[in-house]
Amino acid sequence: MSVWRQFTRGVRVLFNRGTTDQEVADEVANYLDEATAALMARGLSPEDARRAATLELGNVTAVREQVRGYRWENAVETLVADLRYAGRRQDGISFPTARSNRKTGREADGTKSA
Repeated sequence: MSVWRQFTRGVRVLFNRGTTDQEVADEVANYLDEATAALMARGLSPEDARRAATLELGNVTAVREQVRGYRWENAVETLVADLRYAGRRQDGISFPTARSNRKTGREADGTKSA
């Protein structure tokens, strides 16, 4: 894959994670289906073949997370998350978060809470 394709795909992943997660899930499911078919061709029943393929693959969620972790976009996402966390820990610096930044209680009065 060319560098430009890797870069554009990575940017797409960063901004459209749901689609990418679905693509990875589809790839893992396809692999599981192919492994099941190969085991059925060797004479196993469909149930036994599926079970053996699942045992060979391991935890599907762990495999998807491992695939996601190999891409460079994961390093960028981790860096951004770490910077946001460090920024939130600093007094007076606010970064956008998923939670509301409303002041409540003593903070609204101008005193810091412990």
